[in-house]
Amino acid sequence: MYSILAREFPSSFEAAIVREKVTSRRVAEVASPETGGYTVQLGAFSEEANANGLVARLQEQGITDVRIVKKERGGRILYMVHLGEFPTKEAAESKGKELSTRFGLSYGIVPK
Repeated sequence: MYSILAREFPSSFEAAIVREKVTSRRVAEVASPETGGYTVQLGAFSEEANANGLVARLQEQGITDVRIVKKERGGRILYMVHLGEFPTKEAAESKGKELSTRFGLSYGIVPK
């Protein structure tokens, strides 16, 4: 069904999301320390000011290894807040859980 959507409506926002998810899964399967490891994504914002706000909040708490990654998805610009570089998915997951407990943030693990 997803392939039909992407084929029939290739420039639609939904098709772009489908392509991104398929690509993300493929990348996640091959990520390793040799290819860059993993990072913890703490947020994705359509407004850069919101991403800057989260970074400032984290830095006030002594968390300095955060950065904003700007990406285009489905014709929209997103500002994603990433934390650290971890050699394994498990190490990134551990840090994500710690921050979730400490700050009430949701998180995702993404290939670096």
